[in-house]
Amino acid sequence: MIGIGLGGDYSVGHTLLAEFSPRRHRGILLGAFSVVWTVGYVLASIAGHHFISENPEAWRWLLASAALPALLITLLRWGTPESPRWLLRQGRFAEAHAIVHRYFGPHVLLGE
Repeated sequence: MIGIGLGGDYSVGHTLLAEFSPRRHRGILLGAFSVVWTVGYVLASIAGHHFISENPEAWRWLLASAALPALLITLLRWGTPESPRWLLRQGRFAEAHAIVHRYFGPHVLLGE
């Protein structure tokens, strides 16, 4: 279950970052996002190999430690608005406009 949540956040995180990032910083932010996740996977694999080679019963602690990033991501995602594009597709124009105006300013216009 933890893996499904973290894996789901990987794809959702990319999408939200792309939608809410300024165009001039979008490439760097998306690249950094990918690098940070990849480094995390590698470090988790190295830690897992080290701990399990020392103590074969350590897999329980490794599984429990995977809950920490899941909890952190849940807390950080709390209050994240819906995607304005998704809201527009659902016909929820007022909500989409409110989110865009809040994060990008009133000068941004949305096509309906």
